[in-house]
Amino acid sequence: VVDNNIGLDNVMTPIAGTKWQGRWDKSTMVDKDSNYIVYQQPEWYDETEKRYMEHDESFQVGHIYTVQIWTEAKDGYEFDSDAAEYYVTAMVNGKEAKISKAFEYQRWAMAVVSYTFPEVKEHKEITRVDVSDIKSDSYYYKAVLWAVEQGITGGTSATTFSPEDSCTRGQVVTLLYRFLNGQ
Repeated sequence: VVDNNIGLDNVMTPIAGTKWQGRWDKSTMVDKDSNYIVYQQPEWYDETEKRYMEHDESFQVGHIYTVQIWTEAKDGYEFDSDAAEYYVTAMVNGKEAKISKAFEYQRWAMAVVSYTFPEVKEHKEITRVDVSDIKSDSYYYKAVLWAVEQGITGGTSATTFSPEDSCTRGQVVTLLYRFLNGQ
């Protein structure tokens, strides 16, 4: 059976001052029903300094980083290829990524997915949301902090977030646009 699409989610976005942890739960990056697995832990390449990062090294402001993730087709599956052209697509966190064959293994059961993140900006610490209807013990409090920090949302007004209200189609489109274009 041929598989032409690789989609990797929950790949960390480089944030200034955070450390690259060499040990991730690889299974969280792949849908359980997919026909491939993550073969080994992701590798991070510092495009600015032209070198691979060391374990526990922190991401730096002004640097550009590429993540490389080795994937392997599960037993009974392969990635569709031709001698001159590959027919495989890859996505990282919903964005188009580069794909290449793992030539060291001389088979098209392995593929390396590469995605270059935008330049790391100064990290702004947000410790609270300045709205009256979000409580710090709410299950969604940290998600709201993250979304505000990323510039994805600011709430429904200067003093409210309206967490119990349904989103309009326009709000959903705006949130998705900001999420997809802001990382």
